[in-house]
Amino acid sequence: MKNNLILLTIILFFTAKVFGQNCMVTGTIAPQLTYKYAYLYDPELKKLISTPINDHKFNFQLAKPEKFKIMMLSFNTYLMSNYQDLMDSEDYEYPNRAKMIALEDTVEVTLLEKTQNALVKGKQLNKDLEDMYAAIKSRRYALYFKEHSNSPVSLVLLETLASNAANGSIFFSKEECMLYYEELSQELKNSDKGKKIFDTINI
Repeated sequence: MKNNLILLTIILFFTAKVFGQNCMVTGTIAPQLTYKYAYLYDPELKKLISTPINDHKFNFQLAKPEKFKIMMLSFNTYLMSNYQDLMDSEDYEYPNRAKMIALEDTVEVTLLEKTQNALVKGKQLNKDLEDMYAAIKSRRYALYFKEHSNSPVSLVLLETLASNAANGSIFFSKEECMLYYEELSQELKNSDKGKKIFDTINI
């Protein structure tokens, strides 16, 4: 009996440890939607992960990343083997292309209609991403960077703006990007991505 209790304790310990190292991305799609698969694309590793949608529900269980990590969530009627095929499919039309999410312990997604309008419930990182989407729609970038000066999501947004400015965009100038950059915390400025953004703005 004592040995069984010890064994059970060990099993519970390692089970808790394993689950503590995982993150869950779960979701529900509206009944009228005919998607059969949900996808997560890792832009850093160029890796596409799929899971079936059963009874309008889907579930991803992933290893918890050691640092901030973005994934691109999308949906399709068919099973795709790579991201290029997914992008070329008829289901991957604007604004059904992808929804950016941050991997956290738990992320809950509700898809009512368009993929980019999916409702994402998570912790602070995903709240910052939702604020980012709102800032893009309203074009209130200065306020976003001021209110999210120490969020890694700010680097994701500023990297895109800086790249567009460097490529001659009429919507964003390098001077504007530098003002946004100055709002960042010293920690973000000193990061590899922060230094890369600074170099892009000052080319």
